[in-house]
Amino acid sequence: MHPGYSAEFHYSIVRERSFQDKFESFIKDYQRLAEVESAIDWALARRPHSFTQIATDTYFLVTEDLGEFGIPSLRILYMIDSSERRVLLIDVDLK
Repeated sequence: MHPGYSAEFHYSIVRERSFQDKFESFIKDYQRLAEVESAIDWALARRPHSFTQIATDTYFLVTEDLGEFGIPSLRILYMIDSSERRVLLIDVDLK
């Protein structure tokens, strides 16, 4: 296990149904997005406040465009519930 690693400091990831439905529809056209899903979860579980804040407890994350590898850029809207240590994924779009 990585030194300094502690699961107690991680946020849980919760997907709104609309987010999950859209993400799954994108995977039909871009299968390699499935590989990015776990990386997004990993980053948001550990450092959800690291991305662009647009309102109180509301942020967005833009992934890198890796079109040459079949992975388009995504824009993900999410909210942070600090009291419950949850990240709520609200919306996703292709950038």
